Amino acid sequence: MASKPSPASKPVVSARVMRLAAVVLIAVLTFAVYWHTLDAPFIFDDEGNIRDNPHVRVEHLTWSKLKATVTKSVNSQRPLSNLSFALNYWASGGEYNLRHYRMVNIAIHAVCGVMVYVFAMLTLALCRTDGKRRVGRRQVVAALIIAGLWVLHPLHSQSVIYIVQRMNSMAAMFAMVSINCYIIGRRTHGTPRTWWFAGAVLAFFCGLASKEIAFTVPLLVWLYEWYFFRDLSRDWLMTGLKYFAAPAIIILPVLLYAYTDGDPLRILAKYDDRDFTLLERLLTQYRVVWLYLSLLFLPLPSRFNLDYDFPVSSSLFSPPSTLIAIVATVGLFYAAFRLAPKHRILSFAILWFFINLALESSFIALEMAFEHRTYLPSILVVVALWQYIEGWCASIPKLAPILALLIAAGLGGATVSRGKVWCDRVSLWADCAAKSPNKARPHFNLAQSCEAAGQIERAVAEFRETLQIDPEHAEAHNNYGGLLQREYGKSEEARPHFEKAIEYREKYAEPYNNLGTVLANEGKIDEAVVNFRQAVKLKPDFAQAISQLGMALTLQGNYKEGLPFLQQAIKMAPNDQTFRNNLTAATNRWKRQQSEAPGNE
Repeated sequence: MASKPSPASKPVVSARVMRLAAVVLIAVLTFAVYWHTLDAPFIFDDEGNIRDNPHVRVEHLTWSKLKATVTKSVNSQRPLSNLSFALNYWASGGEYNLRHYRMVNIAIHAVCGVMVYVFAMLTLALCRTDGKRRVGRRQVVAALIIAGLWVLHPLHSQSVIYIVQRMNSMAAMFAMVSINCYIIGRRTHGTPRTWWFAGAVLAFFCGLASKEIAFTVPLLVWLYEWYFFRDLSRDWLMTGLKYFAAPAIIILPVLLYAYTDGDPLRILAKYDDRDFTLLERLLTQYRVVWLYLSLLFLPLPSRFNLDYDFPVSSSLFSPPSTLIAIVATVGLFYAAFRLAPKHRILSFAILWFFINLALESSFIALEMAFEHRTYLPSILVVVALWQYIEGWCASIPKLAPILALLIAAGLGGATVSRGKVWCDRVSLWADCAAKSPNKARPHFNLAQSCEAAGQIERAVAEFRETLQIDPEHAEAHNNYGGLLQREYGKSEEARPHFEKAIEYREKYAEPYNNLGTVLANEGKIDEAVVNFRQAVKLKPDFAQAISQLGMALTLQGNYKEGLPFLQQAIKMAPNDQTFRNNLTAATNRWKRQQSEAPGNE
């Protein structure tokens, strides 16, 4: 007669089922709120990093192709992210299947959600008031709620929908895997501990290969060890620091070297391309941090923006909110240390938030504000927030799950609403232009999007608005001139715009090509050749300029040099019928010239 399972085994099975159900639910929630964005187009930096990056177009998995993807792509210091873009292309049968790219982004977000769930479950277990430090049913449920709220938060829509920000979400995913492996390893004894620690190290380096933000992991692990395993022991503090600081001391110079191509002074040189100084950026970031926190706690879709026009702080008192933000930030740090003994998770959350913003909110000459930077920093904020909501509802146990459902519904609805804006280029850039009306870039991108959508009059208006805000916007001059030439045949009106684009940005290939086209149409072939040559010199893989140069050379009668250029353009873009027509026309002229030459019958 079969014996009945012992009562002690039932909770184990039940716990496993609950954890599996939690993982499935997190994945379902993630895909549910982002499914409608699968057909959203390439946006902004997606174009340069993916669509126009020849090194991610891997049709066959060969070593040379993959090596080029890793070493020659834009942001080559993030090889794992670039490799993922290339594998997406290969798995899609050698084409840009947007659905496949976005499915991967959503899946990464779901995995991050699962990692948040594991992290919250383990951390809440370590903070149990009964001192048992093991995962119980209550920790499983609380961790599921935390992970669900985190994956549903609309602040993360930029990291998920914006394909190129896979770099950000991948780095966060590996960072969380690394930290979780460390925590599990610390809770494990014997040989398995070594394997968990090895997994933590491997995941850490995978994070660094995805994006540099993962460099904070050693510091976070050290802090976690001190907070949750060493109970804030002052005796251990300095002893443990030497073990966890060593990786950071080694890795930080390596990252600095990679980011600056071996010249650290380039960090300061990059401010030459910005309209703010190093000091202004440092001062402004205090206010940016509080913007991020406000978006976390008040995530209304109307407040989100892909391209913020954030006012620069020129001094401590200009604007006055600068000093207020600095004082408030210092106050938060003070609170973190004062709260540590009795409110450990809240204290750790404050430090976690600022540490994970340290790289992108410091001295590097990056854009002032981007929502995707909150992806990793926000995790502990949600953990701490739910812990206090749960404590507040302790006297009414049924209130906590009701609040969780209401908050989840609100966050999910906001994410779906924000996703709809991303589903169309015109709607996205119109949203940005409305929220950043005095910034040239949103108007320029809206103009381009309107032109692509056939909204020509609106495109003209937005190009003019761009140039009114920034008269030296080289790209706007070039693209506006191109629109005037293509849509209205106004070559004379377009020509000054191409010349201004060259004046304001000498190493810009496109206006040389466009100006060459105008000159060729006017019969000024010699001048056209000069401009086409410059375009090809500045951009050797510029197929259109190469074909135009070849055509112009053959019109000069220089078939020996011109025909190879025409053939090269076809090799670069074999499906472009215009390039083939150019070669055919030039070849026919050459044959007629040969047949009409003296001595030929």
